[in-house]
Amino acid sequence: MTLTILVHGTADPAASYLTWAPAPLTLALAESAPRAVRVRSESAPGGGRLQFRIAPSVPLADVVDVTLPPNAGLVALEVAGKFPHPSTSDRDVAIVVEDRATGAELGRKPVMVRVRKNANDLSASERDRFLSALVRLNMPDASGVVPFLDIQNMHTELTDPEIHQRSSFLPWHRAFILDLERRLQRIDPSVAVPYWRFDLPAPNVFTRDFVGVPLSSGVVDFTATNPLVNWRNRLAGSGNPRVRRYNIARVRDPAGEVRLVPFDPRTQRAAAISNGQDDTINLGKPPGSATHRFDDFGVMEIDPHGAAHVSFIGQIAFPSTAPADPLFFMLHCNVDRLWARWQWLAKRHSSSQVESYPHVGDGDPALGGQGGIGDYTRDTMWPWNGAVTPPRPGTAPGGPFPTLAHLGPSATPTVGAMLDYQGLLGGVGLGFSYSDIPYES
Repeated sequence: MTLTILVHGTADPAASYLTWAPAPLTLALAESAPRAVRVRSESAPGGGRLQFRIAPSVPLADVVDVTLPPNAGLVALEVAGKFPHPSTSDRDVAIVVEDRATGAELGRKPVMVRVRKNANDLSASERDRFLSALVRLNMPDASGVVPFLDIQNMHTELTDPEIHQRSSFLPWHRAFILDLERRLQRIDPSVAVPYWRFDLPAPNVFTRDFVGVPLSSGVVDFTATNPLVNWRNRLAGSGNPRVRRYNIARVRDPAGEVRLVPFDPRTQRAAAISNGQDDTINLGKPPGSATHRFDDFGVMEIDPHGAAHVSFIGQIAFPSTAPADPLFFMLHCNVDRLWARWQWLAKRHSSSQVESYPHVGDGDPALGGQGGIGDYTRDTMWPWNGAVTPPRPGTAPGGPFPTLAHLGPSATPTVGAMLDYQGLLGGVGLGFSYSDIPYES
């Protein structure tokens, strides 16, 4: 008797990492008679939890009963992480199949409910796994190449018009963070990029064990055991390979004058932002508006996104240097989470709906910037498409998008492919979820 358990229809280990979105689960039993079985999950202490269903029209449940046909006939189910119970370590929960009559276990498959979490809530192990993977990405590989340079070179002064101050700012940065995350998961598949809630104090983030504490010189200091003690700023022409960051915000007063405001991110939110989480979500439906619209929500690029950047003096304050500071990636993960939260509350995931995204169709290849090429749903996104002729940037670092056979996007993702990230509308999801945003169609 051999029981085969496949997630996403494959034995590829990468398919064993689940989110809140239901994934295909197939069972096949190699014996001559049918067998009534029970499918459930079993978690390590503090581990993730799972739910199952026999069809998309049926609610998810902790346990499902099915009958396996003889001679390795397939039974198709779905499995998902049980919101809000993510994993804390790699494959800390298992799909268990047992005989319904005797309770005898017929087989199991360890999996992980891997979601993006609030950085302030990470365990020490989760924190260090993320930091270790990030540092390894920023070290020379066997051929002497530093893979992280591709990520850094996507976000420079030369690429700024392609990726900022246009509607595709949010879709592009969603792809950017997912590209980074996929690269990190090649190093450690248990890792997901955490988000920094810049509208809240983060006492566990701004420590020497995590993103560091600035010295009087602005150089960020880490404990000897923090993986980031080995982090190197690889910006061209930089005289110092260390991260520099002052907890001093640049805030414009009512008269338009810029004031420098020191703050403590352990006890205060980012000092330059005005819009907290609820304020940001409400940007999408301003007073007098009858519906939620992306055009309105998109102004969040200024506040809180830009305001979070300029809540510090240092590399993170400028687009061309921000990737030199690891905090940048957690900041942008939260920007994406805010968009995902607005999408969830407003039901705005369709790439054919102008309320979800204003530029539906194809952009004019002769035009750049807002409303130009790269800003429409069917446009492929630089740099993954390799386009280097104007108005695109002159180089395309990184090559095609890192793909997975069972998930989206393609190697040359479109703007529209970034909208339905959990596959709510029936398509293939992108393989990430947020700890505080459920899967709800």
